[in-house]
Amino acid sequence: MSPNLSTLPFSLVGLVQDLEPHRCYLALLPLDGRPLEEEDLISMNAHPAEWLLGLDLQANASGLAVIAPGREVGSVQSESMTDLMGPQATAVALVRVSGEGSLHVLRNGAQRLVAPNVEGVVPDALRRALRLPTAGPEADPGWYWALRWLLDLQHDGFANSPELLDVEDVVWSHPAIELGEIAGLSRFELEGFCIDRHAEHSWRTGWSGIRSMLARQVVVDGLAPRDQLQQAASWYDDGSFSRWLLHTQPTLSEVFDTVSVTLAPDASDLVRSIVHDVLVRSSPDLQGG
Repeated sequence: MSPNLSTLPFSLVGLVQDLEPHRCYLALLPLDGRPLEEEDLISMNAHPAEWLLGLDLQANASGLAVIAPGREVGSVQSESMTDLMGPQATAVALVRVSGEGSLHVLRNGAQRLVAPNVEGVVPDALRRALRLPTAGPEADPGWYWALRWLLDLQHDGFANSPELLDVEDVVWSHPAIELGEIAGLSRFELEGFCIDRHAEHSWRTGWSGIRSMLARQVVVDGLAPRDQLQQAASWYDDGSFSRWLLHTQPTLSEVFDTVSVTLAPDASDLVRSIVHDVLVRSSPDLQGG
């Protein structure tokens, strides 16, 4: 028998209220349905998604929950819970082995939110720790290839300083374009060609191809945290890996702002056009600045 969902969040919050404040805890819901005890809690000394990475707890619990005083641990229908949170609020993300998931926000002894279908990197990690599938990717795979391209340009641009990278330099750095393919193209034709080739390459690889490549320890300069990339690519499925990568990396806009100072004007315009196209194809959450 599983713990009662109506009282479970209160039990979890009650267990942590006298423990170290502002620390996130993982609760392993007992397999035998007995009442939760403090021994069922594990203090996490890192972000829950980072702490859970690589774990397999399917045989150890009937479900998992993250209890986070004063922090967000998920969203519902892509809506942030920021307005409901605060120093006095505690969020609970819960996932059962059945696949049922929910998000609870408790404040001043009352539930401010009870919502099913919790989303985000923390619920994703809870699901993967129980060997459960997650929702499909929300971001276009072109986001990854644009980020990888920008990181390569960042490396090349600062290595080439004080000379600015020109159009040929930036096209040469793109993972899907050969320099000989652009011979004779006008500036307008070049932009369209690069946008189309980027989109085609992204569609062909998809998130499955990206994850498979990174699981084989393909080194990508600047793609941090490098020590976790292979493990994350192997442990997550496509949807959860895409969200984990988005969570751990800077936005395309942030990287472009850094790279742009190393680009000649025409090269900067070309890169900006491709990045803009990727952002239009992807979630608004990726657009950053």
